[in-house]
Amino acid sequence: ARGMTARDKMRERVQHSNSEPVIETEEHENAIFEIFTNPEGYNSGKVYCIRCASTAERDCWTSAIELASKKAMESAFALGSSRTERFQLLVKNTYDSHTTQGIIALFIMANFVMNAAQAEIN
Repeated sequence: ARGMTARDKMRERVQHSNSEPVIETEEHENAIFEIFTNPEGYNSGKVYCIRCASTAERDCWTSAIELASKKAMESAFALGSSRTERFQLLVKNTYDSHTTQGIIALFIMANFVMNAAQAEIN
């Protein structure tokens, strides 16, 4: 069905499965979480919808996944095969940040204004 969220799809799969019926309660509704992967990454932007038995279990899983993700990013950065690759990764991450992009945009606009003013003076 077009326009269904991952949570709706999971609910539909659970309802049509041969397992025990799932009782929809507020606690159960809040025990579902989604993992969105990078579209350019290994999983090509897949969305994983995970249902836990309780919100406490959900919180435990999400904190464990966040910690594992952070450690993987740090080890990927640390395991660069050379100083040059680590430096390139640092420069790329810095350049791709919103702050750097905003500063570059301001420089481009300032350059345009200065060129326009110079053209008017001459």
